[in-house]
Amino acid sequence: MTTNDNIYKFVLFLIATLVATACSKDDASTSQPPSPDNNEIQLNADVWRVMEGTRATTIDNDAALQAESFMCYAYNGGTTTPYIDGSEVSYAAGEWTFDDGKHYWPMSGSLDFFAYMPATIPIYITDMSDVASQVTYAAGNPQFKCVLPTDQSSVQEFICAVATGQNKAAQGASGVDLTFQHPFARINLVVGSITSNVTITAIRLTGVQNTGSYTHSAGWSSQSGSVTYTPATSGETTFIVVPQDWPGNIEVDAEWDEWDQHISQTLTATKATTWVAGYSYTYTLSVSKYALTVDVNKFTEQW
Repeated sequence: MTTNDNIYKFVLFLIATLVATACSKDDASTSQPPSPDNNEIQLNADVWRVMEGTRATTIDNDAALQAESFMCYAYNGGTTTPYIDGSEVSYAAGEWTFDDGKHYWPMSGSLDFFAYMPATIPIYITDMSDVASQVTYAAGNPQFKCVLPTDQSSVQEFICAVATGQNKAAQGASGVDLTFQHPFARINLVVGSITSNVTITAIRLTGVQNTGSYTHSAGWSSQSGSVTYTPATSGETTFIVVPQDWPGNIEVDAEWDEWDQHISQTLTATKATTWVAGYSYTYTLSVSKYALTVDVNKFTEQW
């Protein structure tokens, strides 16, 4: 066999090898997920702005949001059929990503997204005895019940987001915008000026309804209960509350010495308020002998 024949056979062998390799790659690619460039579901999350508070832990800004993870569901548009049946989402390296790996858009149709934070539902959300059913989902309309504790030293705010009618054509490149809403109202009670010889021994907000039912489409209903919240006797205390028409009863136990007597009195004031979901209300107390005043200047802010 001539040298030319050997070269010719070698060239044919190389061509055959390259073709086989290319075919192998084509076959492998058909079993892989679609290209992330145009099919991967991406999420953008933000939260309504709020002011800083203490005691109850509230999610006040994007930095606080990004420090937590949230649970995300996606349903076939207008149904309760899950497409993503609960995936935790975390923030890292400047983006939100699914903890269980990438998820991709369906080739047709739309999705309805529902998310809540924190990813572990707080125990005061009490729709069902089964923890997995604390929040229920009707098409585009999540719902829950709650019983808020009066001691909120370990309470974390529960927030949620809904984005319906999302699809690859509209959100494939920009991502799904999840704006978390505050279903509760927030109360800030601030102890302001106190006459020098007066000591506050207790503060009470009485007649607060702490139970209710919430649906995304209709808001709150079935508010009930009559409990007492006890803010700290100095500084600022923050509570989350069920939205309601609060009668506004504020009581302060105070004591002072007057001549040769020790005086103890319960001072009262009334600031009836309609607490609305997503709003923050600040009550600033000033206490002197025999008098309690409550300042509500700039006390209402969208949360």
